[in-house]
Amino acid sequence: MCCPSILWERVPSALRTSAPDILGDLNLDQVLAEIVAGREQYGLLPYFYTLLETADEVSYRHAVFKDLADSAVAEGIQAFSRGMQTVREYGQKSEKVPYRRQREAWFLDAVGLYCDTVLALEQTLALGRIEARALLRMGDYVHDYVTSQGFAPMQHAWTALKADLGSIAYCLTLQGSSIEVGHKCDPRDYAEDLAVLFSKFGVAPANPESTAHQLEPLEMNHVEAAILDRVAELYPEPFGRLRDYCGRYADYIDPGVRQLDRELQFYLAYQEHSETLKSHGLEVCYPQIATHDQAKWARSTYDVALAQKLLESHQPLVTNDFRLDKGESILVVTGPNQGGKTTFARGIGQLHFLAALGLPVPGQEVQVPLCDQIFTHFEHEEDVGRGQGKLQDELERMFDILARASSASLIIMNESFNATTLHDALLLSTEIVDRIIELDALAVVVTFLDELASYHGKTVSMVAGIDPQTGERTYKVSREPASGMAYALSLAERHGLTYGQIKERLRP
Repeated sequence: MCCPSILWERVPSALRTSAPDILGDLNLDQVLAEIVAGREQYGLLPYFYTLLETADEVSYRHAVFKDLADSAVAEGIQAFSRGMQTVREYGQKSEKVPYRRQREAWFLDAVGLYCDTVLALEQTLALGRIEARALLRMGDYVHDYVTSQGFAPMQHAWTALKADLGSIAYCLTLQGSSIEVGHKCDPRDYAEDLAVLFSKFGVAPANPESTAHQLEPLEMNHVEAAILDRVAELYPEPFGRLRDYCGRYADYIDPGVRQLDRELQFYLAYQEHSETLKSHGLEVCYPQIATHDQAKWARSTYDVALAQKLLESHQPLVTNDFRLDKGESILVVTGPNQGGKTTFARGIGQLHFLAALGLPVPGQEVQVPLCDQIFTHFEHEEDVGRGQGKLQDELERMFDILARASSASLIIMNESFNATTLHDALLLSTEIVDRIIELDALAVVVTFLDELASYHGKTVSMVAGIDPQTGERTYKVSREPASGMAYALSLAERHGLTYGQIKERLRP
């Protein structure tokens, strides 16, 4: 049987294994680290590095997330995930314990739990509440698997073997430092005698079933191992079948079930992350995928990395909107220093990246295109070892971006060409905007050059706001003409760096 993927209807020939260069500029490296934390064993990052190519692939994943919003489905899927985690722990234990028969016992428990976990998953996927094509296909696969000649005989043999081993009875005769192991010698059950004995003291004996898990030893010592070896000699037939069973089903986990377990973590990890955001009043939505000629917009979107930090410190988060109508393709963001321009641009980059992974995105309502590539041109520290200036490095990086970008790409420029004169920066920036317009690509340009905001009909001016009464940054970015105001004085006053403030501190 060929196992279907719940991430791709058509699995790509290869996943991207290295992190895209843009992750650091967009702070998505922090976001992804938070999402996969605690799930490192699954190796999920390649799933978060490999962008989807079509709107149908995005819908394929959205449908799974929507099914997981059903509590019954979610509980069943999460139970499967927890069960498989315990199965792996049992399997690891069976490989590490020093005594063979204890290894076999852990192995048998692992197989039994695996069978129960897969059977419970089959019931979850057959609830009749599943609509996602991915989960429906997986439901068919799991049903075929549990009725196959691979699973069914293994499960039936386990049941019979567990019953036979559970029926074994033996007695220990202790004399001095020696222990004699023999067949069961006294059929009496001493539980009733103990109940009578303890009743004299007003104490009820514990329920054996409630304490069974407390009595199971995590480790055996050499005496216990020797006793068990002697028991196996007394009952060679069931212990022989146990040895054969462990050999026959050494690879008991089906590759398709293992793949499903891993791929489900992609959904569960991101769902957990989204629920954290929503629990703090932030909105997450399913983006509509726009065609190249349709309008692009987002309502109440935000920088997810910043949200994570502010939520930890219980600080409020400002959300923003943007819109590009038909014929518009470049957002030019100006306004005061430290007014939230870079955060706004990062948020747009994150939004498009997450949308291209088929994930719910930050915002109340979002319609964006499916980008084939996302490029960032942020200020980097000068590498003196390369023997070239900062401006040359910026130009080479920009040249590489323009050579690789297409009409389906998103380019984010953040305060580019600050290392040159105002005249040269404007000349270079307008030339690059012209190239972006020729490509018909999307772009966000954070700049101190107000002239770019009204440079072309495809550009849209966005301005970071400030309270005119107090000079405080509002971190709201609005669609309006560039004001030409940097509000540097208010920023200097906030940090005590105006001429008067410095002079006052220097006064003897």
